[in-house]
Order: sequence, then C-alpha cells, then structure tokens
Amino acid sequence: MPSSFEDHWVNEQAATADVSQLEDCAIAVDASYYLQLFLDNAPYHEPLLPALGGLTGIQSHIEHDLDSWKANRTTPFFIFNGQSIEGEDDVSVQRGKRAIAGTDEAWGLYFQSQANEAVTAFGSHRGAYPVHHLFPLLQGILHRRGLHFLVPPFSASAQLAYFDMIDSEQCSAIMGFQELLLYPIKDYVIRFVDWDAGSFSAISKKSIIRTLGVTEPLFIDALLMAGTTFLPTFPPLKEPQITARQPPSVQDAVNMLRTSEKSVANACNSFNDILSKSRDPNWLQKYRKARMSIDHFVYIDESGEIKVHNFDTLTRDNWEYLGYQLPAELFHYLNTGLIGARMLSWISHGQIVVYPTLDGVKSEEYKRLVTSQLMPLRESALSVLLPRLHRGIQYKPIIVKPGSWPV
Repeated sequence: MPSSFEDHWVNEQAATADVSQLEDCAIAVDASYYLQLFLDNAPYHEPLLPALGGLTGIQSHIEHDLDSWKANRTTPFFIFNGQSIEGEDDVSVQRGKRAIAGTDEAWGLYFQSQANEAVTAFGSHRGAYPVHHLFPLLQGILHRRGLHFLVPPFSASAQLAYFDMIDSEQCSAIMGFQELLLYPIKDYVIRFVDWDAGSFSAISKKSIIRTLGVTEPLFIDALLMAGTTFLPTFPPLKEPQITARQPPSVQDAVNMLRTSEKSVANACNSFNDILSKSRDPNWLQKYRKARMSIDHFVYIDESGEIKVHNFDTLTRDNWEYLGYQLPAELFHYLNTGLIGARMLSWISHGQIVVYPTLDGVKSEEYKRLVTSQLMPLRESALSVLLPRLHRGIQYKPIIVKPGSWPV
C-alpha cells in the first residue's frame, strides 16, 4: 500500500503484477519511502506511535522484510536523502504541526475514555515523526547484510530518476514516492511489494498523463500544485468551496490550470484574494524555486561525478533554489557516513530548522536546549567545515529557525 501523505487519485491508478517478475533483479529503493511504508501500513504499522513517543520493534520488522527480499531473489539498492532541498524543511515543519494538532484531539478522546476512537485518531496523525531519524538504523542493518546503498547530495528521488533515465545497470526498476513522476523517468514506479501475496503494485507515468489528457509540463505543474515534500499545496485548492473533495488531487489541479490558460502564474492571479490571506502569500515564488529544482536536479552519475541536470540552461541565481555549491569532497564524506546531511543543509541554506517535538510540548526546557545549550556543539561542528569552504560561504550567517513555536 502507498504512503498516506500522497495524492489519492494517483494511488488509485496503480496496477498489480506477479512478484516473480522481480526475480534476479536489483530494485533501487527510496529509503525514506521504504521506512514510511512501515509507519503507514500493516502489519508493521504502529497506530500509537505519537502516544508512545517512538517506535517499538522496528529493527526486527526491517530484518524480516529484508529476509523476504532475499528469499525472493530480489536485491534492494537503497538510496537515502542527502541534504534538504529548498522548501523541504518548511513543509516538514508544517506537516509536523498538523500532526501534533491531530494528536491533541486524539488525547482528548483518550481522556474521555473513548479508547478505540483514540487509537484510530493517533494512527491517522504520524507526520510528526521524521523518518530520517531511522536512517542510521537502516544503514547499519544494510552494512551488516552486505547490501550496497547510496547517499546523493540532495534528493533520493532525483538520484532514482537518473538511474531510470539512463537504464542504469545498477538497477532494473525504481521504487519510491509519487514525486518521482516529477522527473523525466521512463515510465513505471514500483509502489508496494507484498511478498506474502506474491504481487507488487506500480504506477505508470505515461498512463496517468494519458488518462488526464495533458502534456508532461502541465502534469508536472499540477503535481506541484497538489503539494509535495518541498512545496505546500496551492492554497485555493484547499478551499472546500473550490475543491469539494479534500485533500485535493492532481485532477483538481489540472482542472484549475485548464481554467487559467494552463498557467500557474495565471492561477495565482485569479485567486490572489485567497493567496494574500493564506499562510503562503508568496506561494508563486516557492513554486518557481520548486520547478527550477526539478528542472536542474543534482545527481551522482555512473562514474561517481556530481552533476546537474540541464546544466547548460542553469541560471546564475541557482543558489536560490539549489543552495550553495559545496565541495564534492563533502558529498563523498556524506555518502560514506563520516558526516551527516543536517550540517550540510545548515550551510547550504543558511538556517538550522528546529522541528516540532513528537508530543507537541513546547516546554521552556526544550526551548533552552535547542536555542542555547546545543549552540556550542553546533558551532564546534560548523567550525570544522566552514574554514575549508569558499570565503563567500564562510561569512554567510546561519540562523536558528524554531519551527514549533512563535519567535
């Protein structure tokens, strides 16, 4: 089953096939998506995750699933997210806040002795738990099993798209989020493998575009308007009087674009009154950055060189949507596990984002921890890297941006 955070209409377009088609193949898998499936779907789904404050038994669940891959003679090739892309941190914070609001309602049901309703409510709001906290655990398991994995400079989806574009010998298929459809992939994206049932599901980009009756550029714009991990949903689409079925789907975004001469800018002008009163009055600017980051995604090629897609048309202000250009040596250290992606994100985007807590508590002790007590450690870590970078980056300020309380 797919992730619950994604477009419901696209999920409905999945087709199934026999798992025997994956035998003796290597499948490139988005590690974040793989871990999200454990949070969202049975039999590993833990509905009380927000209430418990963490996961229980996740390592044994992962081990059991990897045993199934091996038993079916299929090799997973995991791709982990590197540093965050422009807008990703802000979307993660907003998703966490919404999840916390939902868990507050669940606690209310619990204290009213409505146990079953409370468990269901807790299980519906898992967005406050960042799956990247599980990266070291999964990487350790893969290392012990002798399974290869890769950490690209930025998005795992971008790296998977590159492998699919060139028909890489490293993998026969790709598995990941719907966001893979934003990139110039060949066609199919595996969504879920049910080893017990002996089947897997996949979505076809060509089939979806054909069903919608749109061009690929319009389809990409519609997907972005429906919301991604790095761009919030176009605010007018969230209005019930405009989109009756909530949350909105890519179909709704396509219909809106058709009434706006197939232009995102025209749609923003048409609904300027809603945009100006929303939380994202500058949504159009965010969209433009997101579109450019898709058109010029960063990846590691087959020879190990870091490259930018469509480099010839890269704009001079690319640091606005790709972040600062860091030395390739740092990305080698990232891939080998010597440094983490968070510190590179701090440097590249000039900010340290403090994510909401899992329980939503905004205690003074926690505020003091993240804004004062951790600062010397962060400064010490940054002082190891910054003196070795370009002088222009060395003197750029890095701010702490608490995402879970007003500042």
